[in-house]
Amino acid sequence: MSDWALNSGSPAMQASAATAAGGSNEIADRTSVITGKLKVIYRKTVLPVEKRFKYDYFYESPFLSDCEFEGMYHIQIIVVLSIP
Repeated sequence: MSDWALNSGSPAMQASAATAAGGSNEIADRTSVITGKLKVIYRKTVLPVEKRFKYDYFYESPFLSDCEFEGMYHIQIIVVLSIP
């Protein structure tokens, strides 16, 4: 890859370039730091509000657990096909 490709582009492009260059540990470290901070923010600010207003009762959605923060995300794409 050229220097331009490594120094510009989307975060996904930068992540793939870093992985190709052997920087996968750096990306994993950043991801774990961000995940940890999100868990702290959720537990300190959002969770007490959800409990106070009984969010799990009214919306039939359980509180978030650690595995939901640490698990891989999934994207579902729905395509409508029309066959003549």
